[in-house]
Amino acid sequence: MVYKIAFFILFIFSMFPSFGQQLEAVPLSPADTFAIYKNRQKAIELNGTDLKEESRCYDQIAYIYWEHNRFAEAAEWYKKSIAVNRQLNNQSGIAMINSNLGLLYSDMHEYEMAVEYFRQTLAYRKMIKDRVGIVSSLINMSIVLNNLSRYDESIAALDEALSLAREMNDIKQMQSCYGMLSETYEKAKQPEKAHYYFEYYRSFHEMVQEEKEKVAKEKVSQAELQVKLLEMEKQNQELQLKLATRELIDKEEELSVSQHENVSLYKRYTKAELERSLLEKDNLLKQRDLESQLAEQKRQQLGIVFLSVILVFFGVALIVYIRLYKQKNKMNRRLIEQNDLIVQQKREIEVQKTDLTDSINYALLIQNAALKKSMAANLRSVIDDFFIFFNSKAIVSGDFYWFSLTSDKLVLVTADCTGHGVPGAFMSLIGMNLLERIVEDNEIYMPDEILIKLNNAIKETLDQNHNKSFDGMDAAICTLDFSCRKMYFAGAYRPMLIYRDHQLTLVKGNTCSLGGSQEYFEKKAHFTLKTFDLTSAAKIYLFSDGFYDQINEQSKKIGSKRFYELIGQVASQPMNEQYSAIRSFFENWKGNSEQVDDVLVAGFSLKP
Repeated sequence: MVYKIAFFILFIFSMFPSFGQQLEAVPLSPADTFAIYKNRQKAIELNGTDLKEESRCYDQIAYIYWEHNRFAEAAEWYKKSIAVNRQLNNQSGIAMINSNLGLLYSDMHEYEMAVEYFRQTLAYRKMIKDRVGIVSSLINMSIVLNNLSRYDESIAALDEALSLAREMNDIKQMQSCYGMLSETYEKAKQPEKAHYYFEYYRSFHEMVQEEKEKVAKEKVSQAELQVKLLEMEKQNQELQLKLATRELIDKEEELSVSQHENVSLYKRYTKAELERSLLEKDNLLKQRDLESQLAEQKRQQLGIVFLSVILVFFGVALIVYIRLYKQKNKMNRRLIEQNDLIVQQKREIEVQKTDLTDSINYALLIQNAALKKSMAANLRSVIDDFFIFFNSKAIVSGDFYWFSLTSDKLVLVTADCTGHGVPGAFMSLIGMNLLERIVEDNEIYMPDEILIKLNNAIKETLDQNHNKSFDGMDAAICTLDFSCRKMYFAGAYRPMLIYRDHQLTLVKGNTCSLGGSQEYFEKKAHFTLKTFDLTSAAKIYLFSDGFYDQINEQSKKIGSKRFYELIGQVASQPMNEQYSAIRSFFENWKGNSEQVDDVLVAGFSLKP
């Protein structure tokens, strides 16, 4: 097994040289320095007038730095190019640049950043349904995950890439996936699976080699036949030239003899001598007829030889055809066996998918139960009306809402957890449980204090002080204090909208999330609390970013500006009509395109 893994290590590094050891920076030549200066000046002159050409200038500068192993500078210019491509809404270009950034950060051994950029590349390529690009992104991601010893995630990425390669019937990509799966399982100390996938890799490797040998043999055979045909044509031309030359010589000799004899007949010979001369001439003609017959026999012999060569050629071609036909049948039988195996594996996967779907549906029941428990608070006793537009991307959601009502206070929470589907749903359940403990058990009601406690609780629950987990959530919290007619708000990367006196106002939260990366939070160490009077009727809206991140069939986002305009247009209507208008707008915009994220919009009408 050791020799197999060594073989695969050489195989992987031969395919992806950028994942090797970090290279030293190479000084720029005068020509490279001038090229960078020229492209930079051109980008400055364009200044947004030709975004496509401006992006090309940034890419060229980044490529020159990359060639000289100056990775950080190359990454800086690629990021500028991404900003321009976002203005162009060039999804394909953004995906390609993110892929380059992933390779750059891998060269710098910053594998976490490399994984993040490969994930972004994968998301964009899935959005534009670029199957070849998806396979490439998954393979790149799996290699970086191997460097991080995250073998389960690497295997999941390779399985997804293998599935797409099978759909496209791309034998070379399938071979690569099998080889990398074998290597990854070996690193994960699962030798049986490593051996299992190695056998698949070896089979596909033999198929590729046989195909290459087949093409090479066909080319050699065609070349040999071409040489033989040229040789035969040359011999035929030489033969015709010899025959023509011989006939010309015979004609010249015949004319010469005839002229000489005629002169002799008229000058020297008598009638008897002339008759004798004619007799000799007749004998000469007979001799020439005999020579002509011999020449004809030779031509017939050459024809027989030529025919024999043609027969030999067709015989050899027939033998080659029979051998190729047998090889084709052998390969077809092998493909049938492999297809049968694939069909069997597909059935097993479908069974596993059914089991997984059943488990997710059960998780949905749990999540719905948790949300209904939060809704148990009799909100209508303290607010005029409300609506909740809740639409998950998958079966379960990473967005959630939570309410807590006491005798004189109402706490309203909307949150957007990391990811969506099952991982997001787990985070949402963790978030609801932590909020229940902080607000209801510890009786903490101020939004800024709740956010600080929630941040610390997430870090403690996920043990983020000792691992590199980036899971967390964004949240908006609003507390209504009916005893003093005040409303308090604080947000972690989430804002709030207030509509009163026919005017819509955006109230921003702090630019830091809960859990995950804590650099900003540790610098600020607090969230800003904002206070409002409840002396007049008002409507407030809490929401995640899933609504305005949705794209339509032309890959165009709704955008926050259009979302705020929509809320401003419907805010004066009753809550049930607002819900219908918001839902209809979302469905009409999405059309037949895929939903990109979980969606949550909650509106509340407050009593004066």
